[in-house]
Amino acid sequence: MKKFAIFIAAVFMSLSLTSCFESHQLNETAIVQAIAVDLAENGQYEVTMQIYAPKGGGSTTAIDTSNNNANIVSAKGKTISEAMIHATALQGEYIFAGHNRLLILGEEFAKQGVENVFSYFDRNHLTRQNIDVLVSKGKAKDIVALNIDQGILAAETLEKTVENCETNGYITRAPYYQFSRDMFLYYGCAAVPVIEKIGKPEQSQPEQKGGEQSQGKDGEESGRQEDAATDTPIDSVDVVKVEKTAVFKDYKLIDTLDQEQSRGVTFLSDSIKNTTLVAQDSEGHYASVHIYECDSKLSPKFDGDQITFVLKVRAKASIDEVLLPRGETTGAEDLEEFADSAEQSIAADCTGAFNRAVKTDGSHLFSLGDMIHKKNPELWKQISEDFSDHLSELSFKTDVEIEITRLSIEANQSVTKLK
Repeated sequence: MKKFAIFIAAVFMSLSLTSCFESHQLNETAIVQAIAVDLAENGQYEVTMQIYAPKGGGSTTAIDTSNNNANIVSAKGKTISEAMIHATALQGEYIFAGHNRLLILGEEFAKQGVENVFSYFDRNHLTRQNIDVLVSKGKAKDIVALNIDQGILAAETLEKTVENCETNGYITRAPYYQFSRDMFLYYGCAAVPVIEKIGKPEQSQPEQKGGEQSQGKDGEESGRQEDAATDTPIDSVDVVKVEKTAVFKDYKLIDTLDQEQSRGVTFLSDSIKNTTLVAQDSEGHYASVHIYECDSKLSPKFDGDQITFVLKVRAKASIDEVLLPRGETTGAEDLEEFADSAEQSIAADCTGAFNRAVKTDGSHLFSLGDMIHKKNPELWKQISEDFSDHLSELSFKTDVEIEITRLSIEANQSVTKLK
């Protein structure tokens, strides 16, 4: 009897937890894959969405991978919510953002301030909190509407591009929950990857055959066309790159870090997974130093009121490629020089990132205030009120050590120097 009572109680509890949200049929739903927010005229918002729209390749396939399986819907409104409602009216289906992958903020919109983004995306119950946030160079809608035929969806390809750039140490990703948290905790400051359209690669013009036909053995026209592989240009698609970092302060985009400084951010934030550096010895020979394991820690040191942040980096690396003159081989001294060169490269990238983002821009990146408060609470009490004024006075040093633990075949034999 007791077990039966528990069972009945469990049934009633489960019924009380059922959802009350309105349901929609799949064929009546527009599944959003990417959202762009731009600043329009008269202070309005322009929202552009990439919506999953499979284009079947025939009766046996529901999806044609040779096509861009997406539709683009764009609408404007006084608020982001109003723009979304207008977009729903334009394409006649229920907007579902539960599978959204990307939130791209237009450059001009980011410069004006992004506070209203959080008002909408923090409140919307269908918004995923782990979507990638990006800042576009130019209009965000131009990125969402890119003609990318690689894969099933353009948004999926863009998401994979961001992932690859993080994996290779170009940038530090900014999932929405982290972007929102950093903005709230650190005076509207955050670091966000920049996505930029670089256009289509140049195509070589095919030789004009003028409809010529080849001759058969008897001199008669065979009617055979020339080989399509040599005559037909390959269709190119739009290309993007993600290698820079947008710096926010007071909820506004104030600066953009270059590729080297962006790599410095990955070490400063201890988000580096692996990366490859081009090192050079004293004679000008080049080598590729691949870092496959890295641990970095940023901590403050105190000398009275003077605060110096020290970045300690310990990494293991392999030599993936060495360019030496004919007959020369890699020795222990060469490896030491390559390691020193890579260490100097990391130190320069990190110093450039810290000086630019913190000391020049005055952005509260890398949780510096939290570190000071933890290590020296008395000093933090004195400077917490006007900590922003102290950012330009901070000192920065690096302590970088790279251990070469693996050698490739190329590093153990003579390699012809490229000319």
